[in-house]
Amino acid sequence: MRRRRMKKKKRSRGRRKKKKTSSRGWRKKKRRRRRIRRRRRRRRRRRRRIRRREKKRRRRRRRTTMRRIRRRMRRKKWRRSKRTTYLISTDPQRKTRSILMRSWTLQTQLRDRRQLRDRSQLRDRRQLRDQTQLRVQSQLRDQPQ
Repeated sequence: MRRRRMKKKKRSRGRRKKKKTSSRGWRKKKRRRRRIRRRRRRRRRRRRRIRRREKKRRRRRRRTTMRRIRRRMRRKKWRRSKRTTYLISTDPQRKTRSILMRSWTLQTQLRDRRQLRDRSQLRDRRQLRDQTQLRVQSQLRDQPQ
């Protein structure tokens, strides 16, 4: 297994150069260094553990919320599929069966049907008017002869 060379850390300008240890107090310094290193390692491990725990919790929470949302959507779709369908188009040729989203309650259904009926009557009236106008025009054309 090849050893990975660590990237050298750039020393900040503010820090003084480390003095070379004299042979007298090197054991004390070594112990101190070891203590510091151990503390750092412990802190790092603890932080990592806490972070990992939080991450897991977040992931679990997200999973449950997603499940809840999906369940809600499924229920919604199922309910929607149970809704009544009827002909929207007044045109007998275009029999488009579709769900009126508003027509869930009976009131709105009735209102929509009424509107459709009014619309169809309006169209019939318009057609009648056009026919009468044509008739009148043809009569006027026929009169002088």
